[in-house]
Amino acid sequence: MAEMTGTTLHTVSRLLSSWEGQGLVEGGRQKLTVVDAAGLARIADPED
Repeated sequence: MAEMTGTTLHTVSRLLSSWEGQGLVEGGRQKLTVVDAAGLARIADPED
C-alpha cells in the first residue's frame, strides 16, 4: 500500500493502526477489511 500511495510503510502502518482504533477497518498482514465505509468516506472528504 505504501508503494501504491507514494508514502512510507511507517505512514501506512500508523494510519491503519489509527483507523483500526477508530473501528473503521480490521486487518492483518495479508488482509484488510473495511468495517465502516461511511466513516472512511468522512475522513476522505470531511466537508461532505
